[in-house]
Amino acid sequence: MIRALYRWFVTVLAVALAAYLLDGITYESYVSLGVAALVLGLLNMILRPILTLLSLPLVILSLGLFLFVINAITLWVTGLLVSGFDVVGFWSALLGGLIISLVNLFIGDSKKRSKVQVRMNRGQSRKAVKSANDSNPPPGKGPIIDI
Repeated sequence: MIRALYRWFVTVLAVALAAYLLDGITYESYVSLGVAALVLGLLNMILRPILTLLSLPLVILSLGLFLFVINAITLWVTGLLVSGFDVVGFWSALLGGLIISLVNLFIGDSKKRSKVQVRMNRGQSRKAVKSANDSNPPPGKGPIIDI
């Protein structure tokens, strides 16, 4: 529950920063800003995977750059659904989605990023490597990938 509130708060800050930096994104009150952040989170959870799947060929051909357009679409739909929160124009939605993504990247939920260790075992036989991996890693060290 605390993690969800933290993510919502970070999204509120990100949307407020996008509205501050861009003239095409406006909100009337802090309530509409909070509701817009909540709706944006729900749209990212429900609508974004569907749009990503339907536009997968475009995402692949553009080397992932089309995902920014999908972010813009979800921000624009949020502006349509929430009264008191407006997104005017494609470029405002695109730049706003980019700002929101960057804020979420830097101060978003850092616990979801996994830490993977890689161990190189050269010159050992497969049995020696396999027997070395049979033991459990120490707690907190995470998964280990052997190459």
